[in-house]
Amino acid sequence: MHSAITILGKGLDEHISKVMVSIIGELEWPVVLKEIDAGKGKIGYLYSRHDVAMQLRMITERLGGIGYPFDEGDRNRTMSSYGGILRIFRKRWAHNDEFSHFEASHLLDTVRIVMTHIGDVARAEEVAALHAGLVDELVNDTVDTGAESEQKLKHAHDEDTWPDQFRLVTTCQGMGDWNKGAKTPAREPGLQGFRSASHETVWEPWEVSVMGVQEDLDRLRTKAAQQNARAIIEVIVDTEAPIHAERLARLVGNAFGLKRVQRDRVKSILHQVTKSDVVKDNDGFVWAKNVDPQRWLLYRSCGEGLRAFDDVSPVELANAIVAVLTNEGSLDLDALRYAVMNAFGRKKTSKTVTDHFKRVWLRR
Repeated sequence: MHSAITILGKGLDEHISKVMVSIIGELEWPVVLKEIDAGKGKIGYLYSRHDVAMQLRMITERLGGIGYPFDEGDRNRTMSSYGGILRIFRKRWAHNDEFSHFEASHLLDTVRIVMTHIGDVARAEEVAALHAGLVDELVNDTVDTGAESEQKLKHAHDEDTWPDQFRLVTTCQGMGDWNKGAKTPAREPGLQGFRSASHETVWEPWEVSVMGVQEDLDRLRTKAAQQNARAIIEVIVDTEAPIHAERLARLVGNAFGLKRVQRDRVKSILHQVTKSDVVKDNDGFVWAKNVDPQRWLLYRSCGEGLRAFDDVSPVELANAIVAVLTNEGSLDLDALRYAVMNAFGRKKTSKTVTDHFKRVWLRR
């Protein structure tokens, strides 16, 4: 797996540099992530262009007002979609996890697809050769345990089998075209547009990457299943934090092909959260360990109908309250509540909205 990750890193660095030169000029592209993270309270990162984790963040995350330059013109979102899968594999590789033959094959095939997509034919052929060697090894193995799981995982990737409410998880309803406005405006190269001028940003839901099958969740007592679940947990938290623990558990279940995640499964997944490289606060929200909530000053707007209001962290809700009062001046409590609701794309109130707002307001 080390060879595949090395090939991926060399290919992505060259491609990212090529795409970003017209946007940031001669600056090295890691400064973009450093600028974005400064506004998100993220600390402790080492920003290296040779770090595959940084490369995969570049191709999968919204780069401020620039949007998704690596998916521009691609309705299939090839880079961010396959990049999301590779982020999970890289997490596992970094943790020295063990890979089954099928998982290794999945990784190699994904790297090959990405290298082919960016036009790096030589590296795509290198990975194809590694994949062929793995297939030969698998054929010579006297016990084939991967065929049944491969068929189930293939079925799990078929989005036509997912109900509408599951498919909605991958879309920020109300935002319109996913990459609207992502085309880089004409301007001098530099870092303008990568850090928000205000504390408002766009909520980016984690795009479900199916990385296992239901039976894996049934076997969460095995080392391999636990390693896979923890890597998925950490990648989701990297993307959505602060995220409510139960939403996190539902998304992990989705990543194992489940359409609905029952309470017993939520409980078993949450047990893995406690063993992952994340932190759960007293309000039940999960953060990456390298994020300081005291320095996280953002609130994330989105269209109505996707993120439940009580899935908004009290920290984030308090940030929205401060932003509204800063912009509007003194407001009575009802007017403030409606303004904050609007900041999160909501027009109708409910008991859930009112109660959650009051809980945060009374803490001030």
